[in-house]
Amino acid sequence: IIATVNFDFDQYTVNATERAKLDAAAGKAKATKILVVGYTDQFGTEEYNLGLSDKRAQSVRDYLVKSGANQSSTEVLALGSQQADKSAAGRQSAAKDRKAIVVDANYSGPISSGAVKPTTVTAPASGNAPSPAPVTAL
Repeated sequence: IIATVNFDFDQYTVNATERAKLDAAAGKAKATKILVVGYTDQFGTEEYNLGLSDKRAQSVRDYLVKSGANQSSTEVLALGSQQADKSAAGRQSAAKDRKAIVVDANYSGPISSGAVKPTTVTAPASGNAPSPAPVTAL
């Protein structure tokens, strides 16, 4: 993670207080492929939150491009409230979910201890794997 930019409730413009984080990350963003992931808190509809998280990620991307990052080397991902703390009781407790994270997409170093480790799926002992679900055309 290169930078985490926080947003006010129902906002997607990068605040002056958060710009220093992006200014510090601009050099790294110029030198590598980056992914900007937008998030929201749990408040609002799924559609609204996806749109807001996209606007947050786009806002951060635009700021980095204006700071010299290569637009073709930056991607945006909107996650909405998919990873929001659903137990947050109010706007203050959900503030940590209103963010955009700038990630070095070329990073190949060790994964921190807080990251989710991949799991291995093994076949049943009988050797018979379950049949895949049928796919129907829409």
